[in-house]
Amino acid sequence: MQCISLILGKLVLLLYRSTSLFVLFYAVFYYMKRSNMSGALQTAEFFGYIMLACYAFSLMLGAVSFFSSLWFVRYIYVNIKVD
Repeated sequence: MQCISLILGKLVLLLYRSTSLFVLFYAVFYYMKRSNMSGALQTAEFFGYIMLACYAFSLMLGAVSFFSSLWFVRYIYVNIKVD
């Protein structure tokens, strides 16, 4: 049961990472096209906070996805009836 839960958890990891990468790519687009920021300090601060937010976002989504897949696998295996 634990093995299937870990496999399901690893598959779900790709989903939350892709969401975090989308946020990061949009931040790069925003910085290049929409903002009027310039200079090394503003760039470092902007991308530092964006990377921190993306990391926190990916950890949050990873925890939710792991525990939901763990709950799903346990729910499936509890309801199996052996004849």
